[in-house]
Amino acid sequence: MDAESERAAGKLLKQEATFVYDFFEATELEVRAMVRYVLVALGAMYSYLATTGIPLQYPRLAWYAPTLVTVIASIRALVLGHRQKKLLQYLMEMERRLPMPGGVPGWAGWFYPKPSFVAMTAIVFYVLLIASTLFIAYHMR
Repeated sequence: MDAESERAAGKLLKQEATFVYDFFEATELEVRAMVRYVLVALGAMYSYLATTGIPLQYPRLAWYAPTLVTVIASIRALVLGHRQKKLLQYLMEMERRLPMPGGVPGWAGWFYPKPSFVAMTAIVFYVLLIASTLFIAYHMR
């Protein structure tokens, strides 16, 4: 490859890496925002259920609706977490192929092998949230 091609390839890789880093960050922000949206939605649903008469033919369905919302949100969070893992694997591969100054590993290589604090807290949060909505639904039907 001539010098011009190498510069063009380097520029393309830099732009691609910037895009992937930004995409990774946007995914993490989306997961965190979804937690807030789910809590607000659950608060609204429970407020409505507590203050409005529920038709007699739908009491079980009405009280289990918050659980359904929580399960759907947890599946979405799991999918977003899987997407982040794939992005990190891609970045790690790209960083491994590029010469790093001083042999210092890139950001993805440093970040990926460690257990993700965000992922662990999200798992605990959604498990507890699903359990609590099931508990409420069981006792309020």
